[in-house]
Amino acid sequence: MNSIEIAKIAGVSRSTVSKVLNNYPDVNDETRKHVLDIVKKYNYAPDFSASVLAGKKTNTIGFFMNVDKNLPKEKLVHENDFYSQFLNVVVDSANALNYFVTVCRISTEDAADSIQRIFSEKRIDSAIIVGADDAIVSEVAKLSCPVVFSSYSSDILMNRSILRKSMAFVGFDAYLAFKSMTEKLILNGYKK
Repeated sequence: MNSIEIAKIAGVSRSTVSKVLNNYPDVNDETRKHVLDIVKKYNYAPDFSASVLAGKKTNTIGFFMNVDKNLPKEKLVHENDFYSQFLNVVVDSANALNYFVTVCRISTEDAADSIQRIFSEKRIDSAIIVGADDAIVSEVAKLSCPVVFSSYSSDILMNRSILRKSMAFVGFDAYLAFKSMTEKLILNGYKK
């Protein structure tokens, strides 16, 4: 079943079916309801691949985890409970906004190529990259795609020429944070 057949059954044009499915405001409520009833009756769903080829967004975020064995253990996403909770929050937040999340494992050697391929194949609209090192950041920065790097700390952030408007960095220096908290507790007289 395709949108032309739905249009014939509904007695409307294919463009009206398209407008209803894309929630355009210029379709009267009665026609919208009639078309949606037929869509539901016939379990019709637009061809997702065709929509993406036509330039529509995928509403999918790529969540890339660096699983490079050369990273220190605390930076290995799959061995750190914080990151599984982080992933759950990302998925729940995305779903609440009608987005999907595709989870991918990467390593330093293939990260940029994997990320570029998934973007060029139009599988995702944006990416969250966890555990990126300088090499990954440098390569991904060359791509023209919206990216958020998480748990990333490096001097590369000082290199402003690498940054783009569609890039963001989220994270903190755990050592510095805990050192600061400890000093504050001691200064306030807490000894135990």
